Amino acid sequence: MGVVLSIMVAINCRKKDYPVVKKKLTAKTLRRLLKDTFLAIIAPLIIILGIILGVVTLVEVAVLSILYILLISLFVYKSITFKDIPRIFAKAGVFSASIMIIFAVVGIYQYIVAFEQVGIQLGNLIDILHLGKFEFLILANLFFLFMGCILDAVPVMLIFFPVLLPIAMQLGIDATHFGVIVVINLMIGLLTPPIGALLFLEAKIANIEFGELIRHVWPYTLSLIVVLLLCTFVPQFVTWVPDLFFK
Repeated sequence: MGVVLSIMVAINCRKKDYPVVKKKLTAKTLRRLLKDTFLAIIAPLIIILGIILGVVTLVEVAVLSILYILLISLFVYKSITFKDIPRIFAKAGVFSASIMIIFAVVGIYQYIVAFEQVGIQLGNLIDILHLGKFEFLILANLFFLFMGCILDAVPVMLIFFPVLLPIAMQLGIDATHFGVIVVINLMIGLLTPPIGALLFLEAKIANIEFGELIRHVWPYTLSLIVVLLLCTFVPQFVTWVPDLFFK
């Protein structure tokens, strides 16, 4: 996936004739870059290790990360001052509120899906249809891609994945393979209208219009769909690394 997106970025840069900065990366330059960015690189490690080790909850690790970034910005990099903090907090509040409005609307759909037991009904429907392996994978791709467009990823996995995973395994589909397919579908869905929660987030960060972002994001979405199809119908793309360590 990273390779495909890198190729798309390279094609886009050449097509739009973006300027190229040619600088030789020496050992001295690399050491200086690592020295300047080392403390900043630790921030995502705090999040990842905190969650993996179970030391803190998601909310707690978010607070710790913000506190850490605030401290190094004030006292190490000195990129902000204490006078900037109220303005930063106010801007962050407006930004967070605009995103939470979107998730509030998504929450209504999630409630309806859970209340109507759509996951169980879907499982019963698949049992009745007696689908084969590839038919099931195609249906699962379409379903999770659609759900990713209108709902948040976590509730979709909690509601539908436990219902569909046993069916997938009965059809001879590897659990890791199916799980990765579901995650890729939901990720693409979050980048696709009508909801496209990540698109709103990206538009806010880049400070551009939502419509303009959609016009530029389609080539990358299509490239991700190509990756999805490869992972779906060539399971070795997904399973060969886990097989090296666990089989």
